[in-house]
Amino acid sequence: MKESERLAVVESEIRHRIRIGEYQSAMREVQALRARHGVTEQVFRLAGAVSICGGMQEVAQQCLGQVEQLDPKLARSVLRDWARSCAEARQFSRALALIRSALSAAPDDPDCLLEFANYSLMVGRAEDAESALSRVLQARPDDPLVHEQMSRLAFQTGDADSAREHALRALALRPDSLVALRTLGDLRTTAVDDELLDALARTEATDDQSKVHRGFALGGLFEARGDARRAFEHFSTANAAQARIAADRSLDADQRTLKEAAAGIEARLGQAAALEPNPASPIFVVGVSRSGTTLTEQILAAHDGLIAAGERPDLPDLAIRIGTSPELTSSPDKLRREMQKVADRYLDDERPGRLVDKQPVNFRLLSLIGRLFPGARVVRMHRDPRDVCISNFASPIRPEMGFATSIDTISDEIEDFVASCEHSRGPGHPAVLDLVYEDLVRSPEREIRRLLAFCDLPWQEDCLRFFDHRRPVHTISAVQVREPLHSRSIGRWRTFEPQLAPWLERLETLASRAAEARAS
Repeated sequence: MKESERLAVVESEIRHRIRIGEYQSAMREVQALRARHGVTEQVFRLAGAVSICGGMQEVAQQCLGQVEQLDPKLARSVLRDWARSCAEARQFSRALALIRSALSAAPDDPDCLLEFANYSLMVGRAEDAESALSRVLQARPDDPLVHEQMSRLAFQTGDADSAREHALRALALRPDSLVALRTLGDLRTTAVDDELLDALARTEATDDQSKVHRGFALGGLFEARGDARRAFEHFSTANAAQARIAADRSLDADQRTLKEAAAGIEARLGQAAALEPNPASPIFVVGVSRSGTTLTEQILAAHDGLIAAGERPDLPDLAIRIGTSPELTSSPDKLRREMQKVADRYLDDERPGRLVDKQPVNFRLLSLIGRLFPGARVVRMHRDPRDVCISNFASPIRPEMGFATSIDTISDEIEDFVASCEHSRGPGHPAVLDLVYEDLVRSPEREIRRLLAFCDLPWQEDCLRFFDHRRPVHTISAVQVREPLHSRSIGRWRTFEPQLAPWLERLETLASRAAEARAS
């Protein structure tokens, strides 16, 4: 292997460690690289990325100070590199701060503005994102990348017409635009003419990521036209590619690790005492993905006292650490300190108001929630398993949620959820409200009043008009939660009844078990 190739492999491994939060081991790799090659530009970039993402203040400040001495163009490049590293580690506030620094020296740099727009959207600043993109669009009216980002901004803020318009413009400028395809697929729009649709169907995808975007987009477009057979074929192709991506990144192993850790979490928590109750404890919305968790989060976030926090990884990450670190679980004091650190990340959030964490997989971690936040409220979402199944299978869900790539594994996830409902009343578990998606849609005021009362919140009419809020939503439900409640998604599975036939008996049995668990 050539030296340049070997260095690229080392850099790739360091960046992977940054993404998964292994900052100490990443820094050791950087130091080893420095010992062999001195302070090269690559070492400098990597040291900055690790120290900034990892909160290593002294090294981070040294790196940031040295950037000021660089050539301005190189300085912007380094700051953008560090911002991307933070974004990949899901530290969007830090990414935004870094890209602001890059823009301070070149406020009209289109590439910096595009990244600024992306990070602004991720932290909920839709107006800032729109302003930046409008400036770039004025300078580059025929740049497909700008129209792609405008389409995603419009989609995530619920403007379906604008999302469609920019996606179609991006496709006209670049017929292989996967981002535009994804937007059109997410919208399940009928705005693409048959000739273009057929041309897109014949276009070959060059890699698995392309197959994912193309497959889900075309599946959505064919479903909108009533062609369930071809839609299901495209969804199947996309899911197969998604499964390969998850396997290549060992994301399926991460899911297995979480399931194993969750199964033994109560025993591993051992004698660690619960933390002190806090009235600012977050509200948790849990359930299988695509069961109405985003809708419920948006209803709650319309209340004055609550903030939508999205799908936070804190509790799953803590559960995995507890499940894989004997050193941590061997000391009740050490475990309690680790629990307190995670709780503080919720309680010390700079935004005013109680957080609403809608991480679906937290349904596995009720005992952990009870230890970290005694007295916390958990809203558990239920939906017809047949609709949950097809909705997951037909959606471009993140690769780390690899269960959604086959009907069998989606059914397994639903069964795990139902089993957790059957055994969730143990000592130390938090209070749980079982909320049924279909009931919420059909009787919204009654169910929302029940929801707010459970969370000890006064009634507010805004919660009925949650769809008027423009806050960005980063899930496939972004447009749906901008509309008044409707029943169009109820019974979606019937369109695919022939394709789902081999699994319907199992799914109907799970629906009966879930209903019995709610009634008990």
